[in-house]
Amino acid sequence: MDIEHFASLRMHGNLDGKVMLEDELQRIYDSEINVRISWLWDGGIDVRLGDEMNGYLAEENVASTGDIVPWLQESIAHFYPHSTYAKSLDPQTRERATRRLFRPPINAAQVRCPDCGAPHAAPVGMEELLAFVCSHCGKGVQVPRPKPM
Repeated sequence: MDIEHFASLRMHGNLDGKVMLEDELQRIYDSEINVRISWLWDGGIDVRLGDEMNGYLAEENVASTGDIVPWLQESIAHFYPHSTYAKSLDPQTRERATRRLFRPPINAAQVRCPDCGAPHAAPVGMEELLAFVCSHCGKGVQVPRPKPM
C-alpha cells in the first residue's frame, strides 16, 4: 500500500475496512458521551456506556478489541440516537441498534449528596453505602440505613 493511500484511509478512520479504534474513541469523546473500557487479563474486555458519577446505561464483556467499536456504536445509537455521533453512523448500524437488547449494568449503590444534590455512585459490587465524601462539595455524608419492611 502506498503512503498516500494509507494516509487517506487513516484520515477517514478506516483502514482496509477496519475502523480505527483511536479515531472512533475521539469521535465519541468529541460528542461528550462517556464510556469506560477496562480489562483483567483473560477475563475479556468490559465496555460500559456512562460513567461512575451519573451511572451506566449498559455494559458488555467482549472477547476482543475488535468488538469494542461495534458495541459502542450500537449502544450509543440506541441510548443517544439524537447525538452527533449516532447521527454520523451508517443507517444499518442505527437500525440494528433499535432492535438490539442491551444488558443493564450491575449497579452499585447510588445516592445524592443532601447538601448539593450531586450524585454519588459506590464502586461496583458495593450494594450498600454507609458514608462518603461528596466529590462536588467536599462534605462528609452519612447515608441513612433503609427502614426494614
